[in-house]
Amino acid sequence: MVYLSLLFFLFTFLAFLFVWRMLSGGRMVVTPLVVFAGFEFLCTWPATVYFQEFGNASVYAALLVAAAFLSFLFGYLLWMSVVARRSGLLRRFLDKPLVCRQSPMAVLFAVTVTTVSLMAVGVYHFRGVPPVVSTFSQLLQGDGYSDSISELSAARYDNTKGHYFGEKYRGGGLVQTVFGVGFPYLVLVTLFMSACTRKRVWLFLTIALAVLMVVFVGGSGQRFQIIMAVACIAVGGNICFGWSARRAFGSGLMLGCIMLLATPLSSQMIGVDSEENALLFTVTRAFERICLGNGTHSLEVLDFVDSGALELGYGSIHLQKFISALPGVSYGTPFSSRVQQMRGGTSTAFASMNYYAVLYADFGAIGVLVGYMIIGILAAATELIFFGSEKDVMYVPAYAVAVVLFSDLSIGGSASVVASGFILVVFTAGMLKIAAIGDSIFLGKRVAKGLS
Repeated sequence: MVYLSLLFFLFTFLAFLFVWRMLSGGRMVVTPLVVFAGFEFLCTWPATVYFQEFGNASVYAALLVAAAFLSFLFGYLLWMSVVARRSGLLRRFLDKPLVCRQSPMAVLFAVTVTTVSLMAVGVYHFRGVPPVVSTFSQLLQGDGYSDSISELSAARYDNTKGHYFGEKYRGGGLVQTVFGVGFPYLVLVTLFMSACTRKRVWLFLTIALAVLMVVFVGGSGQRFQIIMAVACIAVGGNICFGWSARRAFGSGLMLGCIMLLATPLSSQMIGVDSEENALLFTVTRAFERICLGNGTHSLEVLDFVDSGALELGYGSIHLQKFISALPGVSYGTPFSSRVQQMRGGTSTAFASMNYYAVLYADFGAIGVLVGYMIIGILAAATELIFFGSEKDVMYVPAYAVAVVLFSDLSIGGSASVVASGFILVVFTAGMLKIAAIGDSIFLGKRVAKGLS
């Protein structure tokens, strides 16, 4: 059955290539379609094949995942080609020059005010310097690796999910979402201003903000958030400057290195310092976590539902996620925590899974197909909104963050994407408002400098 699964995936992948080439003209540009597909290929498909050979998974999971992706492509094509009827929009957008419609002083004012505000929030939230700084300091000084990572894991638990288990709510989810949206946005704004003005001060600001991004986004040792923040920058650069094969390879290599460097921050890596080949151990764990981690739990959810151990939620799982996404609200037991307990894990750990498993647990196989079709429609709608606008210094960063958010619709879920999307809209509107205030203060004349 493994070969049958591979055949399913080969056909599905070819269908993706057909759709991508038809609508992009073969140009190497990162869109919601590409991001969602990439995460499906990397984080969802491998487990359905691997555990047929080395576990007890059936071909059903692979067939379901392949059919769901085809449903995603159908929704995307339905909106992009039939409803919207706006072909060639992507190509026209890419050919536009990058412009800045605020004065450089106004943009600098907005970046400064927003950066200082984010840093103040971070210092207050972490009660000082983010824990990841002291962890790296201890590691550089040669202190025990396992002890340092254990302390960082405890800090991450306290900041992110302790309130689900009786701890005081400290706004961890909200703060991390704001950081994950805000810092990549600011890095891209300064990067684009550097390209528009050709002044080194913007490049220095870009480097400084990139360092702050790593420190605050990964403040409690978050690995995935750092990777996604860097991915936002890569997407923004791709949209504005284009990608050759060399740039695409370099960006992929950079993300791979960051994934590898972020892996040791996981508590699952405790004991790596005693391994004979620490590098091989780290690479293996990184592969297992990225390609098989969520997929393992997803297959278990399918088994729980099919065996009757877990009844369909009929929307209750999504409701719990959406209500719990509200700041300060802890509604019910998180579904990933319930699954972790069903599989015999610790009560304070979460069994992260792919979104198709959440849809399956709530609505069954039909829910998975319908849900993925809706995601396809959303991907097309996002492209149409942004590609129909100007390639502006203040708007392209918002698009880059929005594109990367589509990864959450593969490995996370709709609740986190809605929450992050709302914060992105508010953050972008705030930056534009502060820049407008800066224009009025400095009496800067509006400019539109093109990037050839």
